[in-house]
Order: sequence, then C-alpha cells, then structure tokens
Amino acid sequence: MRASTTGEVELVAFMPTPFGETGIDEDAVALQMRHYGATGTTVGLLGGMGEFYAVSHDEADRLIRASVDGIGTDGRVLAAVGFATREAVRLAETASDAGCRGLVVNPPYYVHPSPRAYAEHVRAVTEASGLDAVVYSSSHLAIDDSYLDALVTVDGFRGVKDELSSPDEFAQRVLRWGDRVDFWAVGEHTAAPYVAAGATAVTSALANVCPEASREHLAGGDTTGDLARLVHDSVRLLGAEPGTSASVAKEMIAAVRPWPTSVRGPQAVASDSLRSEVRELVRTVTDRYRR
Repeated sequence: MRASTTGEVELVAFMPTPFGETGIDEDAVALQMRHYGATGTTVGLLGGMGEFYAVSHDEADRLIRASVDGIGTDGRVLAAVGFATREAVRLAETASDAGCRGLVVNPPYYVHPSPRAYAEHVRAVTEASGLDAVVYSSSHLAIDDSYLDALVTVDGFRGVKDELSSPDEFAQRVLRWGDRVDFWAVGEHTAAPYVAAGATAVTSALANVCPEASREHLAGGDTTGDLARLVHDSVRLLGAEPGTSASVAKEMIAAVRPWPTSVRGPQAVASDSLRSEVRELVRTVTDRYRR
C-alpha cells in the first residue's frame, strides 16, 4: 500500500458515514466520491469518525461497494476493519471483493492483545483478503517496537497510522523501520515535523471538504498564517464538545454539499452553536479556493 510513486505525501480523508432513513445514503456517498475523485484524495471508510462501531456488516458492505463504484477504479478507497478477528476477516473479504486498495485495522477494544496475537490478527485479515493493511496506533493499543517486531513478520502488514509518537520518536521509528513500514501522521495541523521525518501519508477531516487547504498547509504555502489558523480551528472544532466529532465532520460536508448529519448513539449531535461555527469555518476555507 505504498502511498505515492511521485514522492508526494498522500492525503487520506476519513469520511463520516452518511445515515439515511433506511441505512446508508448511497446517493450522498456517490456525490462525495466524485469530490474525492476530482481532487485526487484517498478516502478511508469506517474509522472512528465513520462510526464503525455503529455500522452493521450489511451496511458496511453497502458503504464499501457504493464508495468503490462512486470513485472509480483508481485505487483510492481504504476500508477499516475491526472487532474480533472473525468479523474483521469477513469485512476484509468484502473490501477485497468490492475493489478496495487496502485496509486500516481499527484498534481493538476491551482486549489488549500481545504483540504476537495482534500480528496473527493482522495476518488473518490480510491473508484472507489479499490486501495490505495499515494498523492504527492509539491510546487503545500503542504500536511500540515490540509490536513492530511481530508485525513485520506479516507479509500484508504495510504501515502504522501513528497518533501517539512525538516528532522525535516518529523520526527514530522511520529511521529504524522505514524501509519496510509506511508511517502515517494524524492531522495536517501538526503534520509538518512528521512529514519532514518521513511520513508517507497524513490523515485529515478537512480534506473531506477542502483538500486544497490541507495540501497548501502541508506544503508550507501559507505566508500570512491565516490558513494555519483555519486548519487548526477545523481540528479544534472536532473536539470542542465531547463525543461529537462525527457530528462535526458531517456538518463540515453538509456545508458544501447534500449530506445527512444524523449520528448514532452513543455519539452525540453537536450543539446548534457549534454546528453554526463549523459551517462558517468551512465557508471561509472553501471561499479561498473559489475560481
């Protein structure tokens, strides 16, 4: 799952899941996929922002297939998998059958597997699907060197989405493992030192609506600091009210195109004032790139 053949850092937008009255709103998915296709943005499905925990397997199947159908065959769809190994394998097989490029392995919950057990979990989903996988290093399971020692024995293990390491720690990992492992930075607002250290991809919520802003910020093209403030605000708003990050991400998209904003419990709906602030921010950001 090497991110780029051009040396550029890949931008990965983790999409919130659009829930309609009868499940997945496939019309909204198709419209959003045209945005990703037109802007050359990779999309991640069924992460935490995508309310993975609240989506049935049948709904995940519909979401994955509608996404691949909507964006075309240029390999820009990544599907997150998780829960127990059996369920993760089943979803990974669906992703492979639909035509996804690769997998992101969500962190386990209520269990802290040993490095060997976690490597076998990753081996099972990659061998069953034939897809490479990036694992998510988070507070639920920190992927340290003991885990990397086990994971690199798995042929389909490709990388780590790392939200925990400091820039110095990240650089040390890239130096040790970079010939074998892709390392992803989380969020463009703090990505610069991670990109300098060798990150191959950066994840983003803002890229769901304006990847141009994410790329300009990553490239250091903001000479006034105005864009940096907007990018940081986009991340701040995601955490402004506890348990509303998916709601905020949906409001971001709804500010620019039709998108259902309902969420499923225990995720909460953002307050009216926060929703208004989100939409105003998105309008301000996107206005910068109107021709």
